[in-house]
Amino acid sequence: MTGKLPEITATSLLRHCYPCGSECCRYSSPIISPDEKDRIVTSYRKDFFIEQSTPTGNYFVIGRHADGSFREIDPQVGKSSPCGYLDTDGSCTIHNIKPLDCRTYPLRAVPNTVMDRIEWRFHRACPATPCINAEFLAAAQIIALTSLHRFAPETYMDWLHKYSPWALAPEAAFGLNRTEWPHQLQSSTEG
Repeated sequence: MTGKLPEITATSLLRHCYPCGSECCRYSSPIISPDEKDRIVTSYRKDFFIEQSTPTGNYFVIGRHADGSFREIDPQVGKSSPCGYLDTDGSCTIHNIKPLDCRTYPLRAVPNTVMDRIEWRFHRACPATPCINAEFLAAAQIIALTSLHRFAPETYMDWLHKYSPWALAPEAAFGLNRTEWPHQLQSSTEG
């Protein structure tokens, strides 16, 4: 990572996370770069990562529980066990240095190599999605692009298919023009 990334504090989504039970931390896994993994392990002295290999590069996922046992990772809500860094009260134990993709959730950048562009996707299952405003979106897009560009497109797509398939669903897509945003999102960002 180069340069300082924007903070996502102006629109804290935490008030939606606790009542939800931090469901996003209980299935799937963010994509983690080697540098990101090393920073988290150095800071917290806990390594819950598992390396994933592709022909175009490697990445890590959070594949272990806090006790070190393997966690079941199923990208369907309610089918997996919690992230090893998720505390029993539903809070993130690595919140101040959490992975880039955790910082931008429920937003994902999806490369469209055919059209040579980035498509933006929201996870509709997240209760915070309707509350996202333009300030959050602008900061999250910068961070999501930074995350995406750490990996070869094929490597990133491997992660999306295995761990974030909701982002590939057509109903998750939205345009960057505010008039193209889903009605519920557009109305929550105005004013």
